[in-house]
Amino acid sequence: MAGILARQPIYLGGKLNAAKELSRQQVESGKANLESSQDLTAYNISLNYIQVMYLNSMIQKQEKIVESLENNEKYAQSLLKAEIIPPYLKNWSNITKLQGETNLKNLKLEKENALLTLKDLMGISLDETMEINEELNENIEVPNFSSSEQSADLKLLLSKKKEAETTHNITKSLSRPNIFAIGNYQFFRNDLPLITPPWLVGIEMQWTLFDPERKSKKLASQSLIKEADLLIDQKQKSVDLATKISENKLISFKEQSETFDAARKQTYTTTEMVRKRMENSLSSVKDVNDALQLQYEAEKLYYTSLVAYQTVIATYFYITGNVENITNYIP
Repeated sequence: MAGILARQPIYLGGKLNAAKELSRQQVESGKANLESSQDLTAYNISLNYIQVMYLNSMIQKQEKIVESLENNEKYAQSLLKAEIIPPYLKNWSNITKLQGETNLKNLKLEKENALLTLKDLMGISLDETMEINEELNENIEVPNFSSSEQSADLKLLLSKKKEAETTHNITKSLSRPNIFAIGNYQFFRNDLPLITPPWLVGIEMQWTLFDPERKSKKLASQSLIKEADLLIDQKQKSVDLATKISENKLISFKEQSETFDAARKQTYTTTEMVRKRMENSLSSVKDVNDALQLQYEAEKLYYTSLVAYQTVIATYFYITGNVENITNYIP
C-alpha cells in the first residue's frame, strides 16, 4: 500500500518555545561576549595610548633639559678657557650632557615600542606609519560618580544565567508528553479488506514513562542556575569594590598631582636662581647640572602621577561599563 500521512504537533510540553528561547539567549550571550571583548580591547588601547602620551611629555621635557645642559657645557668651556674653573668641572658638564642625551634616546625608543604595541592592539600593520604627538592632559577633572552601568562582564554572566534557566525549562519539558494530530490517506491498496477505510484521522501521544537520567538532568540544570547566581553575586561585589577603590584613588591622585605640579614649578625657580649665581661666580657648573637633574626628576614625578590618574580613570569607566566615556577625559 502507499499513502500520505500528515502529522501536526498540538502540544509538546513547551519544548519548541524553550528551544526558541534557548537559541535567542545564545545569540544574546554571543553579543554580550563580543561586547566584553570589545570593551577589554578598548581599555587596553587606552592604557597604551596614555603611555605614549606620557612618553611624549617626557621627551618634550627631556629635550629642554638637554638643551640647557648643552648651553651649560658651552658656558663651562668658556670658563675653562678663561681659567676660571678647573678641567674636571668641564668634564663633569660633558658627562652630564651625555647622560641627558642618552636618556632622551631611551625615551624615544620606549615610545617606538609603545607604538608597536598600540598598532598590534588596533590590528594595524607593524610597518605602517603612526604618528601620535599628543601629550598628557594636565587638566585634572574627577568624573561624576553618580552615574554607572553594568560592566560587560556582568552583562555576560546575566545572559549566561538566563541561558541556564532556559536549559532547565527544556529539561523539565522532556518529562511532559507530546501530542500530535494525525491524518492518513491511502491512495494505493493491494489485498486489503474493503471494509478497512482508506483514510485515518486521530490523535497520537508520545510519553516517556521511564527515564532513569531524568532526575540527574534536572539537578544538573538547577546547579547551573545556582552557579550562575553565585558568579553574578561575586562579580557584583567585585565590581562594587573596584569602583569604590577607583573613586578613592582618583581623589587621591588628583591631590597628589596638584602637589607634584607645585613642586616641579618650584624647581624652575631654583634652577634659574642657581644659573644666575653661576653667572656671578657664586655657584659652579655642577650646581646647575644638579639643579637641572632635580628639575627633571620633579617633572617625572608629576607626569607619572598624571599617568596613574588617567589610568585609574580608564579603569573606572571600564569597570562601570562606560568605556566610551574615556575619551571625554583623555584627548
